Amino acid sequence: MPDIPYGAKLSDWIPHNGGPCPVPSSTIVHVDIPGFVFEPAPAFRFPWHGVKRYCIVSPPQPDSSNAHYRHGDIECIDAIRAALTDEEWRGYCKGNVLKYTWREKHKGGDGSLVKAEDYLRWAIAGKAEGKR
Repeated sequence: MPDIPYGAKLSDWIPHNGGPCPVPSSTIVHVDIPGFVFEPAPAFRFPWHGVKRYCIVSPPQPDSSNAHYRHGDIECIDAIRAALTDEEWRGYCKGNVLKYTWREKHKGGDGSLVKAEDYLRWAIAGKAEGKR
């Protein structure tokens, strides 16, 4: 079991067996994907299909700028992941890393690099999780 960072206690972790994100997308969470424990970040940044447990750091923030990527209880990125094979998902993520890195100087600045980082993390986590 990986170390639990940032002062969270084991009792704070909530089991999750994949599937859609169980919290509002702007909720700040730690997530545990086998082999990885990520820094606290908004829930929309993680590939929830691979999450084995999570810890809520702070409640949802009002007016998430990413609400347009959610339809009901389904996050767009989770629907995309569910529709792709592991190899297709990895290629999709790598393509988005290239796109956001490419546009950094012309649109988005550091925000584009943060998005590239998200996709890179998802590509790595997707490889670690193996078959769904």
